[in-house]
Amino acid sequence: MFSLDRRMITLRTFDSSGAASVAKSALEANGILCSLADENAHLYLMAAVPIRLLVSEEQVEEATQILSGLSQGNGLEEDSDANGTQTA
Repeated sequence: MFSLDRRMITLRTFDSSGAASVAKSALEANGILCSLADENAHLYLMAAVPIRLLVSEEQVEEATQILSGLSQGNGLEEDSDANGTQTA
């Protein structure tokens, strides 16, 4: 459950709900507080609304390292990082 005093930020965005779910699962397995946003909008509007992976501001660095290792291992496709930089 999310604490109301934690700031959540968008770490990455995804065009694929499968890739977003894999990333979320990997972070949760490593104790990272995270959530997916805009999943329902993505179902109806596809490319117009990417799925956002939100993480606790305090855990951004750790989450970035976990996802970096994951993307190198199995081709996890993300659209952009927390700075909005395209990382395809």
